[in-house]
Amino acid sequence: MKKGTKKTTKPSEIGLTPIKLTVQSLGRKYEATGNTFEECIDKIKFFGTKAIGVVTLTRGDYTKERILGGRQMHGLFGGGSPTLKMIQTKQVKMLFGV
Repeated sequence: MKKGTKKTTKPSEIGLTPIKLTVQSLGRKYEATGNTFEECIDKIKFFGTKAIGVVTLTRGDYTKERILGGRQMHGLFGGGSPTLKMIQTKQVKMLFGV
C-alpha cells in the first residue's frame, strides 16, 4: 500500500458484525439494526407498557431468543427514567451474553 493512503475496513472484516434486535409483543413485531445493543434499543419505539414480549438477538450466526416480563420490557422500551433503562439494559445484556 502506498504511503498516505487509508484502507477502509468493513465492520464484518474486523469482527464487528451488526446486531439485529427483534421484539414481538401484543401481536406486533419491531425490528432494529445497529452496531451496539444500546443503539438497537434506542431505535425501537414500543408503547405497550408492562406487556410481556419475545426478544430475539441476532449477530452473524449467533441467535438467542428470550421472553422478557412486563417489568423488563417497560424498563427497556418504556418512558421511565434513564437510570431504570440503564439498569435493565445491563441485566438484559447479561441475559443475552452480549
